[in-house]
Amino acid sequence: MAWRRANVEELNGRARERVAEAGRLTGPELVAPGGRSYQAGDQVVTLAPGADGALVTSERAVVERVDPEHKGLMLRTEDERRVGLVGDEVSAERLAHGYAVTAHRSQGQTAERAHVYVDGGGRELAYVAMSRAREASHAYLVADNLDQAAEDLVREWSTERRMGWVTDVASPAPTPTVEPVADRPDLESARRAALSHARLSATFEARRDALPPDPSLEIVSVNRRLRELRELCRDLERGEGAWAGTEAGRAARELIEARRELARLASITEHAGWRDRRFYRRQTAIWSEREARALARWDDHGAPEARRLDRALAEGDAAIEDLCTHRERVVDRLQEFQDRSTGSARSLNESQRAIYYQRDRLDRIEQRPVSRYIAERSRPRVPGAIDRGHVHGRDIGHGLGR
Repeated sequence: MAWRRANVEELNGRARERVAEAGRLTGPELVAPGGRSYQAGDQVVTLAPGADGALVTSERAVVERVDPEHKGLMLRTEDERRVGLVGDEVSAERLAHGYAVTAHRSQGQTAERAHVYVDGGGRELAYVAMSRAREASHAYLVADNLDQAAEDLVREWSTERRMGWVTDVASPAPTPTVEPVADRPDLESARRAALSHARLSATFEARRDALPPDPSLEIVSVNRRLRELRELCRDLERGEGAWAGTEAGRAARELIEARRELARLASITEHAGWRDRRFYRRQTAIWSEREARALARWDDHGAPEARRLDRALAEGDAAIEDLCTHRERVVDRLQEFQDRSTGSARSLNESQRAIYYQRDRLDRIEQRPVSRYIAERSRPRVPGAIDRGHVHGRDIGHGLGR
C-alpha cells in the first residue's frame, strides 16, 4: 500500500516484473487502453463498477484468460466467480494491477501481512494502512539512518490530515438543536448492517478454520528427502560421494574391483589354451580370496548402512502414500467448502457494501448544517413534487436518498 497513486503505479510495475521473472504469467498479452498490459496470472483491482454490476469498485481478482482478438479478459474473483471484461471495461480508468493499492482503496480488506510505503497521508491514513493485517504490518520509508526514519515516522503519524469542519472551531449553540444521535434511523441501519456482517464473517471464518491443512508442502519435503536417500544408496553401492572415505565405501569399491576382475578372468580362461589356463586359474583363486575379504568387510560395515537406508526409504514411501491419500480428502473438503461458501462470500460482499453505504450516508449527514438537517426532516414530502433538489420525496442534493 501507498498513499500517492504514482507510487502505487511504480510498485505495481516492479511487482509485475518480479512475477514475470518467476514465470507466473502465461499466455498471450493484452495491452489495454491506457497502456497497462495483462496476462493470465496477473492480479488486478477494479477502479470502477463494471460488467453490468457483476463487479464493484475496489474488487480484487486474478486474470484467468486473455482474449487478444476481442480485447477481453476473463477474471476469477476472490469468491470464485468468473467475470468477463471487454473493450473499455479493461481501460486504465476502470482496471489496474492489484499487486499494490492505495491505502484508501484497501479499506475493508484483510490480509495475512501488510507492507506500507509511508509517503504521506497522516495519522488517519496510517491507521487504515496498519490495521489491514492479521499477522504483521511492515512500514517502509526513505531516510538517511534509522534514527531519522523513526523521527520522520513519528512526525508523519502524529499529523492530523482529516478535513476540518465548522463544528471544530464554532461556539456551541445556546440550546440543543439536534435530536439524539442514537434515535436516528440512519445509525440504526448502519448498526444492523455491521452486526449482520460480523455474524457472516464469523460463520465464514469458522468454516475456513475447520478445513484440514493442505499437505502439499509436506509431500514436496518428503519427496526431496527420498531423492537424497536414493542418491546415498547409489553412492554406497559404488563407494562414492559421502561414503568415499569410510570403511563401508572402501569395502564397496574393493568388492566391485574383485568381481570385475573375476568376470574378466572367467572370460579369458574360457578361450585360453591349455597351457595358459593354469596361470589364469591361479589368478582366479587370488581374486576370489580378495572378493571374500571384501564381502566380509561389506557385511561388517556396508550392509548395516544399506539396511538402514532401505528402512528409511520404505518409511518415506509409506509416508508419501498416506500424504497423497490425505491430500485427496483435503481436495474433496476444499471443493465442498468452495461449493458451500460461494453464496456466503457473495453475502459477505453484499453486507460489506451495505456497511459502506450506511457509513457514507452518515458521513454526508454529519457534514450538513444541523438546522438544514432538521428543516429537511420536517419538510413534507409530496409525491411527484420537484422542489429545490427533491424528486418524488427523495433528497438528491445531499445524499439522504442516494
